[in-house]
Amino acid sequence: KGKAVDAAVAAYRTGLTKTDNTEIASALFRLLLSSGRRGEADQFAAGWMKAHPNDLLFDYLLAETAIAAKEYASAEPRLKRVLAVYPENVPVLNNLAWALSQQGKPGAAALAQRAVDLAPANADLLDTLDRQRYGSLGLGALELAPEKHDLRLGLARIALLAGNKALARSELQRLRDLGPAYPQQAEVARLSSSL
Repeated sequence: KGKAVDAAVAAYRTGLTKTDNTEIASALFRLLLSSGRRGEADQFAAGWMKAHPNDLLFDYLLAETAIAAKEYASAEPRLKRVLAVYPENVPVLNNLAWALSQQGKPGAAALAQRAVDLAPANADLLDTLDRQRYGSLGLGALELAPEKHDLRLGLARIALLAGNKALARSELQRLRDLGPAYPQQAEVARLSSSL
């Protein structure tokens, strides 16, 4: 497998010497990350962005990667650069709202609301907004996507934070009832123990 990855990396690098193509750069970056070569991926990304400071697609890829790694402070400026050019891009609005909220920074709820206004039937967007407001406690998202059990777990967490133990108890019970079909039973048990 290692040799195949090395060959693919070499092919992508050769391709980039012939054309400055964001898709090839993105594929190389993802391949380096997925094959456990984070240092090499970061080095490549820094070089690419230095040579292509206006490549918003690659910048957004780096922002998504940072969010996945819970590096919200790193994702924030990248998302703001992309949003400045694409102010109605729903995934960018949602991701920036999430990055701000995870850092405890202001403005997250307004961004989440803008995203929901642009795409009102998106359960993930409603989940981000509900987490900001605490008021509806995630119910809007669950009404749209009742099978999204991770949203239900998030709702239980928020209900606990908001002091609504009855709601937390009922949501956790629904997750416990799923048994092995829901793989996060350890977290369900952990949250249940705080009730």
